[in-house]
Amino acid sequence: TGSSLDTWGSRYFALSLQRNATLINGKQVDLAFTYGPEIAWNNFMFEGNNVVEMSGNQVTFKDFGKNLDKTKLVVPTLNFPMMLNFGFEEAKFKIGLGGYVGYRVGSYRKIQYEDGKKEKQKGSYGLNDFRYGLTAELGRRKGLTFFFRYDLSEMFKTEQLNAKGLQAWSVGIRL
Repeated sequence: TGSSLDTWGSRYFALSLQRNATLINGKQVDLAFTYGPEIAWNNFMFEGNNVVEMSGNQVTFKDFGKNLDKTKLVVPTLNFPMMLNFGFEEAKFKIGLGGYVGYRVGSYRKIQYEDGKKEKQKGSYGLNDFRYGLTAELGRRKGLTFFFRYDLSEMFKTEQLNAKGLQAWSVGIRL
């Protein structure tokens, strides 16, 4: 299962409305509680001609049997991240540590054939509806921030024998 995933070709995109509640406004360090809803999309890209599909009630990852230009599994979620942010006045940078909970609001597989024709198929693909995990950020106090997220919850439901132990992670830039 893991070998058919194009890890570095996969993408994560989110739109969030963050709020900061200042807990401590110190001379050297500020502490704020950051929270707010977000809508996020995980685009899990597959290598070669590999696709995700349901065989009976089991998710499978297999070769499609035809040459494909691109295949992916898209998983949109509504998330609620919460973090403690430490802002360092003199160095003008911040560190944030926290977690998130989320709910899957859909999922679909998208196949693009070599001739450019596209096919989209909605389905649950045995994915868990709820997710939760850890998040961390490091960046400028007012500017570019790097983030890392790790799902503590498994991507797929426990009865999915072909996808046991798979957990998503994301790394990127927050603007």
